[in-house]
Amino acid sequence: MGPWTMAININPTDINSSVVFELAGKKHTVDSLLFGATPQTRPDLMERLRTVAKNPVACATYFMLFIQVKERKKKEVHAGH
Repeated sequence: MGPWTMAININPTDINSSVVFELAGKKHTVDSLLFGATPQTRPDLMERLRTVAKNPVACATYFMLFIQVKERKKKEVHAGH
């Protein structure tokens, strides 16, 4: 068959994810970011980076959830749902 000719790197952003912040025990919303507004409950960049750096388990859990959902969706598409 030969060597692989393509590779995919999946790297979801964790500093903007409300899931990571919930897993870390912090409140963070991105809802209003989707509509172009800046939410008042959103910490500044340095605070988000500190939270992510202090909670590697939350980031790893987020990544695993992301991959599990992606795989489930891929199976649904292949199954014709």
